[in-house]
Amino acid sequence: MHFLLFQFILEISFFNSEESVLKIIETASKMAGIELKDPSFFLSDLLYSVPFIIKDGKEFKFVHKTIPEYFATEYLNYPEDSLNLFKKNKRQ
Repeated sequence: MHFLLFQFILEISFFNSEESVLKIIETASKMAGIELKDPSFFLSDLLYSVPFIIKDGKEFKFVHKTIPEYFATEYLNYPEDSLNLFKKNKRQ
C-alpha cells in the first residue's frame, strides 16, 4: 500500500482517467511483489472501503493533501526498503 501511494505521488497527484489509475496500480503492485487478480478491485477499495482517493468527474485525486504527504514521509523514513524495491524492479 505504501509503495502504491508513493508511486501515485511520484507520477502526479491526480489522474485524468481510470485507465491511468489502473496502470499505476498494476505497476506499483508488480514492483512491490503483490499479485492482484484485478486492479479495479483495488481501486474500488481505495475509493470506497478506505477512501484515500476520490473521483471528481473523470479525475482521481487524494481526499486530502496530507494523505500523500504522510505516505511520502513514511516511504522516505525507510530508505533501505525503498531502495530494495527499486533494485528488485530493475532486475525484472
